[in-house]
Parts: sequence; structure tokens; C-alpha cells
Amino acid sequence: MKTKTMTLLPHYKDNGQSISKLTVAIGVTALQVGDSVESFVARADQALYAAKKSGRNKVMQG
Repeated sequence: MKTKTMTLLPHYKDNGQSISKLTVAIGVTALQVGDSVESFVARADQALYAAKKSGRNKVMQG
């Protein structure tokens, strides 16, 4: 099995410092019967904050 790697170009903060690490937290959900826009977004938001709380590079389903 071949593994592909990708090199990211350096990114810089507003103050000119380079960012050495990039991490991701993602919250996902599915539209359910009876959902309003607010309930749909709130569930995704809760999943996002659960991903952030659980550590780096996490995807949580709400």
C-alpha cells in the first residue's frame, strides 16, 4: 500500500509568527425529521465543542 504525504507551505499569523502545527476539530450531524434550522445547527455545534474538548484531530457526530 502506498502512502501519500503532503507538505504544507508555512502559514503565518497576523504578527508574523509561523504556525508550526495545524489541528482540526469537526462536529457533524444529519438532518432529522422535525428539525428546525436552529436545532440542526445546535446539534452540530454541540458535536463541534465535544470534539474540541476531547482532543486534537477529532470528528464527533451529534
